[in-house]
Amino acid sequence: MIKIKNLLFFKIISAFFYFLSVNVALANLDLGKSELSTNEELSPDHIGNMANINISGEFNHAYIEQNSSYKSGNIASINQNGRNNKSLINQGGEANSANIDQYGNSNLAIILQNGNGNNGSISQYGNENEAILSQSGDSLDGSISQLGNGNLAYIVDNSSVSMSGYNINQSGQQSLIIINGMNRNISMTLK
Repeated sequence: MIKIKNLLFFKIISAFFYFLSVNVALANLDLGKSELSTNEELSPDHIGNMANINISGEFNHAYIEQNSSYKSGNIASINQNGRNNKSLINQGGEANSANIDQYGNSNLAIILQNGNGNNGSISQYGNENEAILSQSGDSLDGSISQLGNGNLAYIVDNSSVSMSGYNINQSGQQSLIIINGMNRNISMTLK
């Protein structure tokens, strides 16, 4: 009888601390919302770098490194769903934005941006796709979208290139695209 009372006592205490922790978490959430309620506080002039990683599946790897000044305003996001996917976003400079979406297995995506105001995006839907997007300079836009299996795409620019843009869409299997420092706006679709 004493063991049952002790067990009941521990269950009641455990439930009490659980609900107490939930209330503290909700109170902290409300406090955070009230402290950051104005748009001015959330504007790019008042924020540092922001990153978001969502992973679903096994053996996936994601890495985001954003550096520069305190108020650089770089934004990066990685979404992975599947197995054995690898991502890397390494930005420098200010006001850069990068996004990687991988749905499938054994995909590799790398975005390395340097400079200011660059936008890079890689989307992979399938298996064993590889994409590298390396931008340097200012105001560069590049995107790679791969649908299917075994696709490979590289975009490489350098610091002398500015205001260029690349949009690569591949579907099928084993396509290869390499673009290097052309200082042009290029859009390609391969099927």
